[in-house]
Amino acid sequence: MKSMCFLLKVKKVFGIVVMAILVNCSSVADTAIAQQDSLPPKRTGFEIESWAYDRSNFTVFLNQYRAGGPPMIAYGGTIPASVEYDIPFPAAGKYQFAMLAAVQGKRPLTVFLDNKEIGKICSEKTTKSWNTIDAQWFAPLEIEIDKEGVHTLKLVADIPPPHLV
Repeated sequence: MKSMCFLLKVKKVFGIVVMAILVNCSSVADTAIAQQDSLPPKRTGFEIESWAYDRSNFTVFLNQYRAGGPPMIAYGGTIPASVEYDIPFPAAGKYQFAMLAAVQGKRPLTVFLDNKEIGKICSEKTTKSWNTIDAQWFAPLEIEIDKEGVHTLKLVADIPPPHLV
């Protein structure tokens, strides 16, 4: 049976780029593409926007911290800060999850899948500014989906989080 490749990809909304990626990669080459700094993999798949969360104490910023970049979600005044997405995965398999974010200083997010901690993201570098125009892709985390269907992806920060595009 041939492996499938899916992507929670970058989407243009009002002419601007938003959110993160999930890729079900079938080869090392696909994974290498997913890890390129500041470039999303070129694949087909499904999409969500950062502010299209299901539960959160983050705040949506439509005009601040942009400097010409896209809207984003960020610290809403409560720690721990958390945002949850109920994602309908189309197939079981291994996925790569990466974030497009702007961050000054190390501000890691702990990632949970269905309440199980799977790792940290947005911890390996900083960006030029807090503005989303300077947002970069952060190294992906592998997610193992055991069966197709809706799974909850939760991001938690114990300090004010990165600006998530």
